[in-house]
Amino acid sequence: MGRRKPEDQLCYDWGILFNRMENVQGHERIENSVKNGTPDYTYTIGGVNGWIEYKVITSPKRSTTKLNLRHWTGPQRKWLLDRRTSKQYS
Repeated sequence: MGRRKPEDQLCYDWGILFNRMENVQGHERIENSVKNGTPDYTYTIGGVNGWIEYKVITSPKRSTTKLNLRHWTGPQRKWLLDRRTSKQYS
């Protein structure tokens, strides 16, 4: 078995959290090889669906340091923008 990515631990931790929360109708990790940019995890709480995109970075030494998410890809940004501007999700 290969090395686990830091995002794998986040997925595991979110699963534990959602399992302990009330009013969670469903949650699951998403592995989408058909549509690039789809977030990593989806959930439904109280009839409202949400998405989580995992990003793991090293903490900066100073609290004033701006974070740069170089690994936030173009397809991920497009997915978010498409959802934000779609009348279906407004």
